[in-house]
Amino acid sequence: MKTFTKVILVLFLLSTNYSLNAQWVPTNFSGGNVISFAATNSNIFAQPGTTSGIFKSTDYGMNWSSLTFSATVMKSYNNDIYASTYMMMGYGGGVYRSTNEGVNWTLIGFNNHSVSALEVTSTNIFVYTDTGFYRSNNIGASWTKIPLVDNNIRSITSSGLNIYAGSLGVIYRSTNNGVNWSSFNNGLPSNIRFNLITISGSNMFVAGLNSSATPDSGVYKSSDNGQSWINVGLRDKRVTALFTSGYNLFAGTDLGGVYLSTNAGLTWLQKNQGLTSNDVTAIYVFGDYIFAGGGGTPGIWRRFLLDIISVKNISSEIPEKYSLSQNFPNPFNPSTTIKYQITKNETVSLKVFDILGIEVATLVNEKQSPGTYQVNWSAGNLSSGIYFYRLRAGSFTDTKRMTLVK
Repeated sequence: MKTFTKVILVLFLLSTNYSLNAQWVPTNFSGGNVISFAATNSNIFAQPGTTSGIFKSTDYGMNWSSLTFSATVMKSYNNDIYASTYMMMGYGGGVYRSTNEGVNWTLIGFNNHSVSALEVTSTNIFVYTDTGFYRSNNIGASWTKIPLVDNNIRSITSSGLNIYAGSLGVIYRSTNNGVNWSSFNNGLPSNIRFNLITISGSNMFVAGLNSSATPDSGVYKSSDNGQSWINVGLRDKRVTALFTSGYNLFAGTDLGGVYLSTNAGLTWLQKNQGLTSNDVTAIYVFGDYIFAGGGGTPGIWRRFLLDIISVKNISSEIPEKYSLSQNFPNPFNPSTTIKYQITKNETVSLKVFDILGIEVATLVNEKQSPGTYQVNWSAGNLSSGIYFYRLRAGSFTDTKRMTLVK
């Protein structure tokens, strides 16, 4: 009897652990709202939108300590951290570099000048300041002014030999390290300042801010190096963060929390389970985790990356009926795929139970739009045996059996 009780206790602890892993978990962060993240191979850094200083975590984001150095934009390259500061709210202004995990910072340019955009590549540092656009090819020992004049530039990013800069209603591109520039606005609204740029494969995504969400809001995509753009969703949202991890595109919004697209913006899934701030101002992937920085409710939340990307909307066509398919392969070791269909906007729950009826994994627990979904699940930490998975969507419930063989 004692042995059986111990087994039940262990299984309960396992089920609790799996359930927690399937949602956002608040970290021990007390620095306020977060505006940017950066990371080296060992540590992750977060900058609040205050003068309380950059925060650093050495345990994958669960605990944070202040470095008493403030910035507005951070970028990392080869384990060095670069930070730009703005001449407001107590920031001193300039571009800084740390080569020892944020312990010490060296000014490498533009002392007492506002720096609104920063990008670091393998050969150059690009910055946009209150005196113009500059490039350094010697880690800030000297700077060359770039002949692009636009006071609305708020973002710089790179992809291969291409350098992109986001401004009000326009994206600029240079293919020769900033010597010459082309401007593109085909499909972009003129009333949005594009301060978010991210690149995934052959696609580039941009978003920006205006005073409120309008039909022009949302995320825009270009598949031709910025020459033309289409709006790919979240039109009713003010998008405040963009981040790509592989072919997964994450968006943070000021009222809707976190959204994920696994098909280049064709469809979006809201990923807010456990997230207690609908105002997400920064998103970052580091190690096995994805991080969200809150604005309206300050803080940092962490979630397993594989958990948040395991659910894919493989078709937005409205099915004729609710259904739960048999997992494939079955038997499996250790991974399997589960498909299901829903016909209405529903809060969907997909959970896995062992033969004793104890929950061992929560695969889905969120509101979803009509369509067909696919979930990939790995049971690497579980023992061989019979398991059951149950789908609940509105009044629909179905349960099927699967076998793990190791």
